[in-house]
Amino acid sequence: MKLNKLYLGVVFLFLAIFISGCSREKVDMNVLSDDNQFHYQNRDLKFAIDLPADFIYYQTQRKNEANYIDVEFFVPTTDTDYFQEVSGYAKPIVVRVFKQDYWNKLENDSAEFDVEFNALVGDSDEIFSGKDDYVYVVKYWGVIPGDWQEKWSNEMKDKISRSFKAN
Repeated sequence: MKLNKLYLGVVFLFLAIFISGCSREKVDMNVLSDDNQFHYQNRDLKFAIDLPADFIYYQTQRKNEANYIDVEFFVPTTDTDYFQEVSGYAKPIVVRVFKQDYWNKLENDSAEFDVEFNALVGDSDEIFSGKDDYVYVVKYWGVIPGDWQEKWSNEMKDKISRSFKAN
């Protein structure tokens, strides 16, 4: 009987250690990481992107449309002359996510593709193919708010683009 209790105690101890110590570490996207970046991950749409420390207090918004999904990133701004879709925030990045089959249809139907591609993609900065069934189009703001003129740079934009990963 003593051996069974000892055995049971060891099993419970092992399970407690395993559950608490071996679980995958969760990353809080709202906390600046050790590398001075915010690591945004969207598991539903299978992509990740790193944002600079200047994006403190950033917010995201998801918009579901018929043929794509937009994930919009917003940063605080005090520029009252800047068009603010969300009060007090500017929109520096939009990740537009297409299903691969819809994207293929657009590419194969050249007349429709030209019109619809320009309407949906326009002058986007980056296009990434996903590993599975998504294509990602990344757009950056065209007009930069006054209080972001000193913060935003092509170097920052390039670093964000290089960090984009389709999971």
